[in-house]
Amino acid sequence: MRARISQNPTDPGILASLLMERLQELGWPLKALRLRIEDTTYESVRRVLRGHLVPSEELLKRICDALGVDYELAHRYAVYEELRRRYDVTVLEAATREIREWQRARQGLAPIPPVCSPDEAMADSRQ
Repeated sequence: MRARISQNPTDPGILASLLMERLQELGWPLKALRLRIEDTTYESVRRVLRGHLVPSEELLKRICDALGVDYELAHRYAVYEELRRRYDVTVLEAATREIREWQRARQGLAPIPPVCSPDEAMADSRQ
């Protein structure tokens, strides 16, 4: 499963893309997923999978368990999405890079050569 990272504000985001992709792989309708998750509403699950809501850690864990998605990866995506909603997307390039490097490390691939440090990225965004 590989989610897209997009700068488009109308894009549902990497977390929603990851979860929707898995839901489609399983061939489940949204209602079937909701029935596998206790103590939540259909609307909450729908909003998360459409990218309109960044879920709590507890809800994200239950969604990941139901879909068989790596919680650690989904949690990183959720943190990124929360930051993307609060701050300018250009500031998050360093976080995006960290997520990509983490993915590569989990897959046993070599790290991506550095372009700039997170401090340089932050300094550039403040100008």
